Amino acid sequence: MWPSFKKNKLESLEKFKEKKQVDEKVLGILNLINKNEKLVTSSSCSGRITLLEITEKKGDAHFYKKWHREVSFEEVWGALSSYSGNRKLWFRCEAFILHVFAQDLVSAKELLLLARKAGFKRGGIWGFRKDWPFLELMGTSEFAVPVFDSHLLVSKEHLEYIVKTANSTLSKNYSQLEKFERELGLPQTRDKR
Repeated sequence: MWPSFKKNKLESLEKFKEKKQVDEKVLGILNLINKNEKLVTSSSCSGRITLLEITEKKGDAHFYKKWHREVSFEEVWGALSSYSGNRKLWFRCEAFILHVFAQDLVSAKELLLLARKAGFKRGGIWGFRKDWPFLELMGTSEFAVPVFDSHLLVSKEHLEYIVKTANSTLSKNYSQLEKFERELGLPQTRDKR
């Protein structure tokens, strides 16, 4: 049962790769996790910068713009200046998120220990599919600020500061992922406790 589940997940990942719908910055980590016969990844993101359209209705949010990389002030200012919608816009710097299924609790625990060793502060077993633990590992380097509500809420100078802060925050996020990737690549010793 687990082998066919893992095979299906890996085939889905390959299809997303072919369509260029996979965040390339997280591929190294996904490949290392998927080499473990008792783990398989699901949807994951290395972190991103977005302009998110929202309304007062819960769950009613849409990406106006999104970048899985550092951004320039000019491209964010250009996106804001050309916005013709009537929704609120939030500038968001979002941390990484990794979703992983484990074949058993021991494998889940081993991955969580590696995440802690890499400095992850948020992560755990989010639920189960059949008897397989579903893990969610998340970064903490993130923030959000409103930038439009029927008119522009930020000056050019303030937006420059926000973009600079977002790029720095995203860079810290990527550094933490690189540390986790190094941990995953090291030979592991089983925790005997």
